[in-house]
Amino acid sequence: MSDKDARKITKACKVKTDAESERQFSIDVTFDYEGVSEDDVYQYATSYLVINRAQSKFRGMSETMLETLETEGFTVKVAESGRAPADPIARVKKDFEKLTTREAKLQAIKELEASLKE
Repeated sequence: MSDKDARKITKACKVKTDAESERQFSIDVTFDYEGVSEDDVYQYATSYLVINRAQSKFRGMSETMLETLETEGFTVKVAESGRAPADPIARVKKDFEKLTTREAKLQAIKELEASLKE
């Protein structure tokens, strides 16, 4: 096994779409620790949140998607799995919803359009 392979660990994760579902999926989840310190690897690997996070993500998926993951597996990039990168569009939409008047919203749109010209 190469050093690169030693930085990856695969574990089976069992999940159903909901409590009443008879179908249970078994998805191989690979944790990729490349670029993570040994101490951080230990802390992350021993966290009870690791599999719970994966299962939470899987529960929102369709059976078709779960079947695909059951065949192909799912990789968690540990170096990227802390805080998710901010989605700038989601942030703009959230801020836009805070504007209370139509005029304020139209002004915000004009300002965004003006920024395209710069």
